[in-house]
Amino acid sequence: LGELKFSFQFFPHSKKLRVTLIKAENLHVHNKADHNLNIFAKLYLMPGKIQKNVSQFVKQTKNPHFNQEFHFEGFSKDELEAMMLRIKLFDKGQKLQFTEYIGEVNINLSNYDLLQETRMWKDLE
Repeated sequence: LGELKFSFQFFPHSKKLRVTLIKAENLHVHNKADHNLNIFAKLYLMPGKIQKNVSQFVKQTKNPHFNQEFHFEGFSKDELEAMMLRIKLFDKGQKLQFTEYIGEVNINLSNYDLLQETRMWKDLE
């Protein structure tokens, strides 16, 4: 399905989790192997989609560069450690009419030191 590069870090004084969506590579949708895609991402804190952010569109590519920051606010470190970060990628279609799910990455935040910036490449599920 492709790969996603992103980073995240918690700032305790402002109670913000910063997620930086960097880029994706080798994206493909099963019935559009020869077409470029119009990609956007939705970012959630789970469970319950407590807060949601949506990226800008990156048009006509299978290797989008987002370089976009998102913030989830109002949480303590302990609260965040009980949550999961979910990033879903979608294709908006050739005429920006139909949205098709590409894949997602799920990160259990309790597995990381949130006070340090964590950068990673993850395969889309």
